[in-house]
Amino acid sequence: MDGTFEKGKIQVIHIWGKPDLLANPELVKTALDSTVRAIGMTPYSDPILITYPIPQLGFTCTQALADDSRSFVCIQHLHESYIVYDNWPEYGYANIVINSCKTYDVRLAVEIIMKHLKPNRIRLGLCEEYSA
Repeated sequence: MDGTFEKGKIQVIHIWGKPDLLANPELVKTALDSTVRAIGMTPYSDPILITYPIPQLGFTCTQALADDSRSFVCIQHLHESYIVYDNWPEYGYANIVINSCKTYDVRLAVEIIMKHLKPNRIRLGLCEEYSA
């Protein structure tokens, strides 16, 4: 595989690493922004960050870490579709979903993510293919 990821496929990047890095919203925003630009996509807007727990909605299972970091979702809308980051810092785990109608280099995306989030382990998965 040359790293080219065809349009119409949804890539899931599973990462395990240090909770303080995975729960750092500014670091994650920077990682996503760098990834988007490196793989030649175009942000539609600024990233949207949603933190947990949200007691009024009943989502209370995630505990704060010692530095009061929380689980969060970061959504980067793109002209080509979206990238979503979701984490569980209490387990040292996060995943990034890249959905695109544009062909891109998944190896480059992984390289940028690794540079910023410094995972101990990474696994790639294909969620779905919807191209004709």
